[in-house]
Amino acid sequence: MFGKLLKYDFRSYFKTLLPIWGAILLLSVINGFTLPRLELPSVEGSNAFFTSVLPLMLFVTSFIVMAVTTLVLIIQRFFHGLLSNEGYLMFTLPVSRSQLIGSKVFVSVMVQLISAAVVLFSMLILGVILGRDSFLQFIPTAFSKVFEIFREYPNESWTVILIGMEIFVLALVSMAGNALHLYAAMALGHLSKKQKVAVSVLAWVGLNTVVSNVVIRLISLLFGGSFPDWLHMEELKDALPILLFAILASALLDAIYWAITEWILQRKLNLE
Repeated sequence: MFGKLLKYDFRSYFKTLLPIWGAILLLSVINGFTLPRLELPSVEGSNAFFTSVLPLMLFVTSFIVMAVTTLVLIIQRFFHGLLSNEGYLMFTLPVSRSQLIGSKVFVSVMVQLISAAVVLFSMLILGVILGRDSFLQFIPTAFSKVFEIFREYPNESWTVILIGMEIFVLALVSMAGNALHLYAAMALGHLSKKQKVAVSVLAWVGLNTVVSNVVIRLISLLFGGSFPDWLHMEELKDALPILLFAILASALLDAIYWAITEWILQRKLNLE
């Protein structure tokens, strides 16, 4: 049943985001051929706008549209799926509240990852077209340089890899936290009989304020001194415990947001 929940949520996201992702990749190809035309002296005025400037504007705008649409869908899928009329059906399914929340969080994280991958792939496409053979020749050269660095500085190289892994885990935990923060705020707003949207916004701001103050005090308590003092690193490996702390702190916040959301869905839910 949990798999069916994931399939349902993925389908809801994809039918809106797939055209946007496709448009971004298509515009990256188009801009690869139109951007060099800006340097041609024969292209001026309206010709330059329609053949070079407009595709670039659409390319940049598509990123903004993707980000805003993803945020709206994260909010919409939780609100309509669990806090509105659709919730009557969802809560009759043989699944727990944790599974309902988990499916929403998992799909939201995956969609954010896919969006990030689309952005990176579009930049790669743009670079390949603009760079032609020079860019393609850069790839094997870059790999050979990486292997050479590994041979000369094995300890530092593994440190960089560990830092990269921690950054990736932190990104995943943060993406989940972004969704759970919104879910907790909407669940708190649902407790209000009137002005649910306004209360949800106030709850989001309130949670953000409380969390910021708690994190600052916790950092001061654990590390001492001011924020810049403990962030100062003398060696690259000093970043490892800092990133680990950030992961654990973010995971703790995720757990708190999850607990708030699940408690309200379990104890205080009122779909009338």
